[in-house]
Amino acid sequence: RSFYENKGLDITNSEKFKSVVLNARLRSSTIEEMVIYSVPFYRLISLKNQELDFIKKDSSQTIITYFLKEISKVNKCTSIEIQRLMDKTSDFTNTKGKDLFSTLRLVLFGSMHGPDIPLICEILGKEDAILRLKQNIY
Repeated sequence: RSFYENKGLDITNSEKFKSVVLNARLRSSTIEEMVIYSVPFYRLISLKNQELDFIKKDSSQTIITYFLKEISKVNKCTSIEIQRLMDKTSDFTNTKGKDLFSTLRLVLFGSMHGPDIPLICEILGKEDAILRLKQNIY
């Protein structure tokens, strides 16, 4: 806990903290790496110019807009529900694989690589996921 608090992360939501730590353990070898990997779950994302160019593309904006509309309708972000929304978004936008996953992961987690989208949404929660999606509509 102290490593996270020293980084200035608000870990008062113990359920979220446990989920973040479990996820970070799978992807890190040290506690410092765990904290670094966990930061995107706690802080708003700042994208680089190349990443912004990617999400500003028409195809990315269609994905973000549609996913935002659909996630706004769910009661809670569960892995099953988010996977259903991803499938629906894929069908609606005619986008598969990397194009879909990279777009959503980038706006929700700040990187094209990382945890699965359902896990990201489950940890963030509906409100934070919606906020991050809205921030990336241009």
